[in-house]
Amino acid sequence: MLVHGEGDLLVPAHLNFGKWILGRLRETDPERVCLHSSTTGYKLTFEEVSQYAVRLAAALTQRGAGRGDTVAVVGEPPATFLPAGLAVLLAGAALTLIETECGKDAHVQRGRPPLASLRLACLGWPSFSRGFLISSIGVKEGRPLRYSASELGSKSIPAPSRVVKAILKHKLNLSKPKYVICTQRFFEIYGDILKSSDFIKALICFDDIEGMESVEALVSSQGLDVDKFEPAAVEGQTDVALVSFSSGTTGLSKGVLLTHLALIARINAITQWHYDYNDSHSEPLQVGFFAEPDRTSYYDFKMMCTVMCSGQTLVYSDRDVDLKYVKEYQAHTMLTVPAIVEMMVNAKENYDLRSLKFVCTAGSPLNRRSAQLLQERYPDIKLVGLYGSTESGSIATTQNKAFDVDVANEDTADGYCVGHAVPGVTIKVVDRETREMLGPNQRGEICVRGPRLMKGYLGTTAPYLDEQGFYLTGDLGYFDHHKRIYLVGRLKDVINVMGHKVSPGDVEAVLRLHPAVQEAAVVGKPAEVEGEELPTAFVVLRPGAAATDAEIVDYVAQQVTWFMQLRGGVRFVAELPRSTMQKILRKRLREMLERE
Repeated sequence: MLVHGEGDLLVPAHLNFGKWILGRLRETDPERVCLHSSTTGYKLTFEEVSQYAVRLAAALTQRGAGRGDTVAVVGEPPATFLPAGLAVLLAGAALTLIETECGKDAHVQRGRPPLASLRLACLGWPSFSRGFLISSIGVKEGRPLRYSASELGSKSIPAPSRVVKAILKHKLNLSKPKYVICTQRFFEIYGDILKSSDFIKALICFDDIEGMESVEALVSSQGLDVDKFEPAAVEGQTDVALVSFSSGTTGLSKGVLLTHLALIARINAITQWHYDYNDSHSEPLQVGFFAEPDRTSYYDFKMMCTVMCSGQTLVYSDRDVDLKYVKEYQAHTMLTVPAIVEMMVNAKENYDLRSLKFVCTAGSPLNRRSAQLLQERYPDIKLVGLYGSTESGSIATTQNKAFDVDVANEDTADGYCVGHAVPGVTIKVVDRETREMLGPNQRGEICVRGPRLMKGYLGTTAPYLDEQGFYLTGDLGYFDHHKRIYLVGRLKDVINVMGHKVSPGDVEAVLRLHPAVQEAAVVGKPAEVEGEELPTAFVVLRPGAAATDAEIVDYVAQQVTWFMQLRGGVRFVAELPRSTMQKILRKRLREMLERE
């Protein structure tokens, strides 16, 4: 059975993503604030963003950038990299974004504490030191079960410079940008890599550096009328607009090619519910708060473009996530990741969030218990879960425009509801072994098809579509009789126990019901018998809570069948290792078990 997203997907005939964004900006009150830094107070109106992007696009065109080229943008605050990214698209080139929150040197240069400490401090949690993150809680074989931040691969301890440089080289070698627009700080740290990359034709800096062209000078040199500007023509169905990178949870990131059509389809479907809401409510959605510390990735660019293209003012922080800005700027919507929501429900301070109508989460599933705690603490906030992957255009499902799915109070404990397929998307669930299509309430692999799918990977020819053109997500789930989609876990994370397949998500759901558990991740620990594994839990306790490994093991054993029990034991940690998209890095956890 196929599940189709309901509603029409309207796209412009020109199929030009940059032109489509510019058109949305032009439709908004030009004097309205578009980008607003809550940290510095710096603002750009919709007119100023349009002028900046158009003039930089014209300058890039004069320097030879255009269709068939790739331009890398390495900015920090959205007021820097968002208009620059739009300029690249308007010039007809493909845009690739390089994250700036990478490595020890980056933190030293900025003179700021590690990101995890900022996240916790702003919510009233203690910051952790560079040493062991947590004292011994459980004991196995006579030794403490403690892990350092470096073992966790946590952002609390920035990655070694050589590792960060290797990742940067990998991404540059995949995308091969002809032009790079970066900050002075980034150039000072990674200039040797940029200058040694023979495919880079020109370096342009957001700051003034001797011997490099500056963005300010390029923008100032153009006297164009924004209303008369015409973006470069593209073939939207096939031309690449964005070169992104997969999360890299199973190895090095893969380059992902997304067309103009794919990006228009993705953002148009999401912005439409803003308009539908505003048409039916007396108080429109006017201010969006971007509560995500990492603001320079592909996901961030698209989510922030979504806010801009819906006519909202985008409020962001240059340094951390501080919920006091919700009240200060009377934000109506908040874009964030599940890790921040979980911190919200455990925060010591009661923030004034009365202006918030919606909290939208993406990147990874938010567990039901955290959703329930959030809505108990802030009952007037509607929680909206978004599901998708880089390869599927990032958003494949969400609650429909009426938001009739209550993610916190669904009456099933089997998986996490991520709503309905969005317009233009078709979903099927297939048996993991036979690949036969399944019906309602039958578990299998979720497969996605539609115009928002990626064009392909860079640097690999590995198959990613089945014979019907569906993208194989690797996610385990099902749909119900109402065509609502539920996530259960990841196929590659399934644990083999005596011929039984154990989904980590099933055990994690039980663990999160324990009053002392804040979050948990379950992986398979290799057993003595070849091919067999022991379910093993990594647990983060709630602030002030206490529990032993034996207590947690017994708690789970009382609620699950024999092969789902935690025969590998429990490891207590201060935080779970996550990717920049806040996905749990289970590979890192398995590596920790191997080192025991």
